Amino acid sequence: MATPSNVSTNSGSLALAGPADSAKIRPSSNIPSGRAKPSLTSAVRPFLATAGCLAVLTAVMLLPVLQSSVKVDLIRYALLALSVYLPLRAGQLSLATPGFYAIGGFVAAVFSTRYVKLDDETGFWNLRALGRTGVSSRELYDLRFVVIELLIAVVIAVVFGLLIGYLALRLQGIYLALATIAFVECVRFFTLDHEFFGFATGIFDIPQPMNTQIEYLWLVVPLMIACTWFVYRLERVRAGRALLAIQEDELASSATGIHPTYYKVLAFTLGAVCAAMAGVISAHFINTWNARQGTFEAATLLLACVVVGGSRTFLGPIVGGIVLTAIPELLRWFSDRTFLPTSLAKAIKDGRPFVYGLLMVLVCIYFPQGLISQKFMERLYPRRRRSAGLVGTLPGVDNSASAVPGVASQANTASSTSVTGAGVVASAASSAVVTGVGGALANVSSSNAIARSEGVVVAGGVPTVSALSGSNVEKVVGQ
Repeated sequence: MATPSNVSTNSGSLALAGPADSAKIRPSSNIPSGRAKPSLTSAVRPFLATAGCLAVLTAVMLLPVLQSSVKVDLIRYALLALSVYLPLRAGQLSLATPGFYAIGGFVAAVFSTRYVKLDDETGFWNLRALGRTGVSSRELYDLRFVVIELLIAVVIAVVFGLLIGYLALRLQGIYLALATIAFVECVRFFTLDHEFFGFATGIFDIPQPMNTQIEYLWLVVPLMIACTWFVYRLERVRAGRALLAIQEDELASSATGIHPTYYKVLAFTLGAVCAAMAGVISAHFINTWNARQGTFEAATLLLACVVVGGSRTFLGPIVGGIVLTAIPELLRWFSDRTFLPTSLAKAIKDGRPFVYGLLMVLVCIYFPQGLISQKFMERLYPRRRRSAGLVGTLPGVDNSASAVPGVASQANTASSTSVTGAGVVASAASSAVVTGVGGALANVSSSNAIARSEGVVVAGGVPTVSALSGSNVEKVVGQ
């Protein structure tokens, strides 16, 4: 069969010509582009969803039944739950968050009480000689030093995160959880046995950068928004997709070129940084810091926040941390109402731990994927999808099998005809090479070849198809 010098195609297809007209080859004007134009609703929906979440958070903050300290605790525990979520994104059950939380708190406590002093004459906070103690807290602590503490805590968290994360790579599941619990206990006993960290009593009289407790929202809320935005963007880039692939199937992800070691350590380190920054703010907020701040009990509570909120979405841990922190306070407020019978009010007040646990069990039963499921997040933040492209038709080929949705491929024929477009049809007297999705390479010995669809589908006169790595290759016998 000779290569035709001119092949006219149907409407909405490519026009193929011979060698003399190869410079004129171009897609016809009515072929849709490779990426669908987003509608106004899909473009605005993520912003509306974000605004709605911020509105709900603001409404919770304004509840009069919640004390000022509890409102700050809502954000602190949400931030800590987010630090547990990051390793889970790579399939790692890490309970090391309380350890890094304690490290961040000790960085703030030691730095502010030992290495910074208040000048009584000028009223300014200044760095002073190493080893001196006895800082007065009569004036507000300089926020610039809080930023320095955050930077120091981030550096230490990165070092320990890389070290612990790399050493724990050989462990998975419950064994990794036990190893991270051992790290938390090591941090606790180390701080208990050294005077530098105040032994069991800890460090007191930590300077306050804010006048009242409610003003700490100016510190924790921007930090929470920044971390949430970072995780949101992380899940939509290459690193986030790699973490999801490792979570689903580590062996299959490594076979596709993903480096599990790199991304696991990355997720572990990011979670450590998030917990350490929360510890810095918490040390100033609580005004005292000791080894009891980072314990195994705190790890179980943070894991419960992730499970209740939803471990498959970045909003799940935030919602879980807010809900589980607010429930005990709401139960206390409800038990103090005068319209309740005395016996019922006393039962609620004395049985708050039981009611708290019962509510957690009910949430796990009726919301197995958490309060914020992955399907719910996909509705709020839809992803853009590629539209189906149109390809040409050739004589003797079934036109219904010639659709190539969104494939940017190239076919080189024996007649030196080269076409690049939304989809490709190659016609040759001897052979054709078709490059399809994901870099798959298919060699076809046929008179007609068609590349199509997700994965590569090759149709030809001779049913001989050899394919290299990349996508699924299907053999279809031509006419």
